[in-house]
Amino acid sequence: MSRKFEHLSGGDLFDYLPSIVDLFAVTMLASELFQVEISKEATQERLKRELEMGMQATVAREEYKLVGVTTYSELDLDTESPHEMLSFKHKEIMRCLKSLGKTHHISDFAFLSRTFVDPDCQGKGVAKEMRQQTLARLKEDHPDGVIVFTNHQSNNTRIIRSSISLGFKQTGIKQTWQAIEGASAGEYLNNEYWYLVLK
Repeated sequence: MSRKFEHLSGGDLFDYLPSIVDLFAVTMLASELFQVEISKEATQERLKRELEMGMQATVAREEYKLVGVTTYSELDLDTESPHEMLSFKHKEIMRCLKSLGKTHHISDFAFLSRTFVDPDCQGKGVAKEMRQQTLARLKEDHPDGVIVFTNHQSNNTRIIRSSISLGFKQTGIKQTWQAIEGASAGEYLNNEYWYLVLK
């Protein structure tokens, strides 16, 4: 079956939100790492807020079925909260990004916020291809360079291997938080933050 990848933003991405939320719910429930039933309403509202702040996506489709999504946003470090998923470690993250920007003489930043793939399509290179296309687009959009920031659960070895293969490096910033709507009390994520310099 042929697989197609597409970049989406603005109204085009808004039209995809219900399908993205459905795919996210299926993925989270099937995941060995999470196995939680999320609130679709809360997830859609959060994605709408991120879309209003400029969220974009690379999606993968097989025929008419959505099988993968990578979302990302460009960051404005001068705003009080450049992205709600970074709010818990806001000051530490901002210091880290500004330091990296100064070291590499780069003033543009982006946050690769989430990647998820239909359980039936996992292990087939979908996630890596979406992330590669996202990074290629960011590099094209920022000819003077961009620092891409992301976070992973510390035991998500599959996505960590993917990030390492793409050139991401650890920042040393770690965080524990209850991030998933619908998770039971005590179900927490142990996240690590990574960065990539694209020039």
